[in-house]
Amino acid sequence: MFGRVIVFVRATAGQANPGDLALLASASAFSSEVWAVLLGPEQAARHPAGLCDACLTAPGFAGRPDAADLAAALKEHLVPPTLLLARHDSLGMDIVPGLAVYLGLPFVSNITSLAVQDGGTLKVTRPESNGQLIAEYEVRAGNGAVLTVMPGALAQR
Repeated sequence: MFGRVIVFVRATAGQANPGDLALLASASAFSSEVWAVLLGPEQAARHPAGLCDACLTAPGFAGRPDAADLAAALKEHLVPPTLLLARHDSLGMDIVPGLAVYLGLPFVSNITSLAVQDGGTLKVTRPESNGQLIAEYEVRAGNGAVLTVMPGALAQR
Protein backbone atom coordinates (compact mmCIF):
# COMPACT_ATOMS: atom_id res chain seq x y z
CA MET A 1 0.00 0.00 0.00
CA PHE A 2 1.04 3.56 -0.63
CA GLY A 3 0.94 6.46 1.81
CA ARG A 4 -1.06 8.47 -0.71
CA VAL A 5 -2.29 8.13 -4.28
CA ILE A 6 -2.61 11.31 -6.34
CA VAL A 7 -4.66 11.21 -9.55
CA PHE A 8 -4.76 13.94 -12.20
CA VAL A 9 -8.35 14.93 -13.09
CA ARG A 10 -9.25 17.36 -15.87
CA ALA A 11 -12.42 19.42 -15.82
CA THR A 12 -14.14 21.13 -18.73
CA ALA A 13 -17.61 22.63 -18.96
CA GLY A 14 -18.00 22.14 -15.21
CA GLN A 15 -17.55 18.36 -15.43
CA ALA A 16 -14.63 16.13 -14.57
CA ASN A 17 -13.37 13.89 -17.36
CA PRO A 18 -15.13 10.47 -17.06
CA GLY A 19 -11.91 8.54 -17.77
CA ASP A 20 -10.11 10.47 -15.03
CA LEU A 21 -12.97 9.77 -12.63
CA ALA A 22 -12.74 6.04 -13.41
CA LEU A 23 -9.00 6.12 -12.64
CA LEU A 24 -9.72 8.06 -9.44
CA ALA A 25 -12.30 5.45 -8.39
CA SER A 26 -9.80 2.61 -8.88
CA ALA A 27 -7.05 4.38 -6.90
CA SER A 28 -8.47 3.34 -3.53
CA ALA A 29 -7.17 -0.20 -4.18
CA PHE A 30 -3.63 1.14 -3.64
CA SER A 31 -4.04 3.47 -0.64
CA SER A 32 -6.52 4.51 2.00
CA GLU A 33 -5.74 8.16 1.12
CA VAL A 34 -6.62 9.28 -2.41
CA TRP A 35 -6.18 12.84 -3.63
CA ALA A 36 -7.13 14.48 -6.91
CA VAL A 37 -5.23 17.24 -8.68
CA LEU A 38 -7.87 19.19 -10.57
CA LEU A 39 -6.63 20.59 -13.88
CA GLY A 40 -8.32 22.77 -16.48
CA PRO A 41 -10.04 26.14 -16.73
CA GLU A 42 -12.91 25.10 -14.46
CA GLN A 43 -10.84 23.16 -11.95
CA ALA A 44 -12.94 24.22 -8.97
CA ALA A 45 -16.27 23.64 -10.70
CA ARG A 46 -16.89 20.16 -9.32
CA HIS A 47 -15.24 18.27 -6.53
CA PRO A 48 -15.34 14.54 -7.35
CA ALA A 49 -17.39 13.86 -4.22
CA GLY A 50 -16.87 10.52 -2.58
CA LEU A 51 -13.96 9.56 -4.82
CA CYS A 52 -11.12 11.33 -3.04
CA ASP A 53 -10.05 12.59 0.35
CA ALA A 54 -8.73 15.95 -0.89
CA CYS A 55 -8.55 17.99 -4.09
CA LEU A 56 -5.61 20.20 -4.98
CA THR A 57 -6.07 23.24 -7.17
CA ALA A 58 -3.77 26.11 -8.05
CA PRO A 59 -3.87 29.04 -10.50
CA GLY A 60 -1.16 27.36 -12.57
CA PHE A 61 -3.37 24.29 -13.00
CA ALA A 62 -6.00 26.25 -14.97
CA GLY A 63 -4.29 25.84 -18.33
CA ARG A 64 -1.82 23.20 -19.37
CA PRO A 65 0.64 23.18 -16.45
CA ASP A 66 4.37 23.00 -16.88
CA ALA A 67 6.00 19.90 -15.35
CA ALA A 68 8.34 21.98 -13.18
CA ASP A 69 5.50 24.14 -11.82
CA LEU A 70 3.37 21.07 -11.17
CA ALA A 71 6.25 19.34 -9.35
CA ALA A 72 6.86 22.41 -7.19
CA ALA A 73 3.17 22.56 -6.25
CA LEU A 74 3.00 18.83 -5.46
CA LYS A 75 6.23 18.38 -3.47
CA GLU A 76 4.74 19.45 -0.16
CA HIS A 77 1.88 16.96 -0.59
CA LEU A 78 4.00 13.88 -1.26
CA VAL A 79 3.89 11.43 1.64
CA PRO A 80 6.40 8.69 0.78
CA PRO A 81 5.62 6.45 -0.80
CA THR A 82 3.22 8.36 -3.08
CA LEU A 83 1.80 6.87 -6.26
CA LEU A 84 0.91 9.44 -8.94
CA LEU A 85 -1.48 8.28 -11.67
CA ALA A 86 -2.55 9.92 -14.92
CA ARG A 87 -4.39 8.58 -17.92
CA HIS A 88 -2.16 7.75 -20.89
CA ASP A 89 -3.33 10.60 -23.09
CA SER A 90 -1.88 13.92 -24.26
CA LEU A 91 -1.36 15.18 -20.68
CA GLY A 92 0.11 11.87 -19.57
CA MET A 93 2.50 11.73 -22.50
CA ASP A 94 3.52 15.41 -22.51
CA ILE A 95 3.78 16.49 -18.88
CA VAL A 96 3.91 13.46 -16.61
CA PRO A 97 7.36 12.12 -17.67
CA GLY A 98 8.93 15.49 -16.84
CA LEU A 99 7.04 15.55 -13.55
CA ALA A 100 8.65 12.22 -12.62
CA VAL A 101 12.10 13.63 -13.40
CA TYR A 102 11.51 16.77 -11.29
CA LEU A 103 10.22 14.65 -8.40
CA GLY A 104 13.02 12.07 -8.71
CA LEU A 105 10.56 9.17 -8.95
CA PRO A 106 10.52 6.17 -11.29
CA PHE A 107 8.20 6.48 -14.28
CA VAL A 108 6.43 3.87 -16.43
CA SER A 109 4.05 4.85 -19.20
CA ASN A 110 1.10 3.16 -20.82
CA ILE A 111 0.55 0.49 -18.16
CA THR A 112 -2.25 -2.04 -18.48
CA SER A 113 -2.00 -3.67 -15.04
CA LEU A 114 -0.60 -2.84 -11.64
CA ALA A 115 0.05 -4.95 -8.56
CA VAL A 116 1.83 -4.00 -5.34
CA GLN A 117 4.20 -6.66 -4.06
CA ASP A 118 5.99 -7.03 -0.73
CA GLY A 119 8.37 -4.21 0.09
CA GLY A 120 6.52 -1.69 -2.07
CA THR A 121 7.73 -3.13 -5.37
CA LEU A 122 5.30 -2.55 -8.21
CA LYS A 123 4.64 -5.18 -10.84
CA VAL A 124 3.33 -3.46 -13.99
CA THR A 125 2.60 -4.60 -17.51
CA ARG A 126 2.57 -2.50 -20.66
CA PRO A 127 2.35 -3.17 -24.38
CA GLU A 128 5.55 -3.11 -26.46
CA SER A 129 6.16 -3.34 -30.22
CA ASN A 130 2.84 -1.78 -31.14
CA GLY A 131 0.96 -4.15 -28.85
CA GLN A 132 2.53 -7.32 -30.23
CA LEU A 133 4.25 -8.04 -26.91
CA ILE A 134 3.25 -7.49 -23.30
CA ALA A 135 6.21 -6.54 -21.14
CA GLU A 136 6.26 -7.03 -17.39
CA TYR A 137 8.32 -4.72 -15.18
CA GLU A 138 9.16 -4.61 -11.50
CA VAL A 139 9.59 -1.07 -10.18
CA ARG A 140 11.22 -0.29 -6.84
CA ALA A 141 8.85 2.31 -5.50
CA GLY A 142 10.23 2.93 -2.02
CA ASN A 143 9.57 6.68 -2.30
CA GLY A 144 6.79 6.35 -4.83
CA ALA A 145 6.29 6.17 -8.58
CA VAL A 146 4.63 7.99 -11.45
CA LEU A 147 2.54 5.98 -13.91
CA THR A 148 0.39 6.69 -16.95
CA VAL A 149 -2.46 4.21 -17.27
CA MET A 150 -4.29 2.99 -20.36
CA PRO A 151 -7.98 3.92 -20.17
CA GLY A 152 -9.94 1.27 -18.27
CA ALA A 153 -6.84 -0.71 -17.28
CA LEU A 154 -7.35 -0.34 -13.53
CA ALA A 155 -11.11 -0.65 -13.50
CA GLN A 156 -12.47 -1.21 -10.00
CA ARG A 157 -11.83 -4.74 -8.86
